[in-house]
Amino acid sequence: MADHNDVRGVALEKGANVVFCLAGSCKRMRVGTVTRVLPKTVEIGYQLDPRRGTEYVFRSPEDVARV
Repeated sequence: MADHNDVRGVALEKGANVVFCLAGSCKRMRVGTVTRVLPKTVEIGYQLDPRRGTEYVFRSPEDVARV
């Protein structure tokens, strides 16, 4: 597993809560959970609507902030 740090230099691991931009706009930030740590990215699971279920996105580690 690769070592990844967020924008502040805090280590990211599976299960960490993070904030990230949705659709490339910082006006639409979301809170999600790291579900996988991949060699170059992290996979984040989040819910916009509980009826739709969990959605997943891939982000570069330096594009997220751990909360």
